[in-house]
Amino acid sequence: MKIKLDNPIKNIVPVSGDKSNSARINKKEEKSFEKFLEEAKAAGEGFEIGGTKHTEVVQHILKNTQPTGLQVLRKNAVHSLEKLFATMDMYKNALHNDRIDFSRMHTIVADMNKEKDEMLSAMLELPEGDNLRDIMTGAAVLVLNETNKYYRNYMY
Repeated sequence: MKIKLDNPIKNIVPVSGDKSNSARINKKEEKSFEKFLEEAKAAGEGFEIGGTKHTEVVQHILKNTQPTGLQVLRKNAVHSLEKLFATMDMYKNALHNDRIDFSRMHTIVADMNKEKDEMLSAMLELPEGDNLRDIMTGAAVLVLNETNKYYRNYMY
């Protein structure tokens, strides 16, 4: 097997006075990107890991083929997740504020648990393998951990 080395002088790009045809290079890059995009569209049907069917979010974005019912479910799920994150942010700020009394802190933790339950009910409506479910599961676990820490430190 012969190894052919490229000419190192060819690969040098001049700093000034670049005479290359950038329009031709851009066209070439656009065509390769279009080819990549078409391959992504064709291959983006979904994949399976450990028996769980995962859908390609990129496929839905490129073709916008999500059914309107699924779009509504995802919108509701994202809204409930954002509400939970806002409540978690209030909890984080309250932890560092000495002026927050026990009753207010308990109300924030109760709100955080209520938002978590609403988010989980929205999550269960999403199809299996939706990537948003993984994010929501992580947020629910985080809320459970923070709630347990709160009750362990402040209640007993």
